[in-house]
Amino acid sequence: LGTLAATWSCAPHVVLAFTPERTIAALAEHRTGMLSAAPTLLHAILEHPDFATADIEALEVIMTGG
Repeated sequence: LGTLAATWSCAPHVVLAFTPERTIAALAEHRTGMLSAAPTLLHAILEHPDFATADIEALEVIMTGG
């Protein structure tokens, strides 16, 4: 579903092999405006130490469910 949402929104980047570090880095590097993640993955991102200092100002929408 995340890949479908990314394709629909013309996203330039899809993280296929999830790690919180890789996802946080991609959010900052690509100035991502939308993130789609399962609740467990979203929790891992939010709890990761890098999240507090990451530049993710561009992130406006988070889709989750499950």
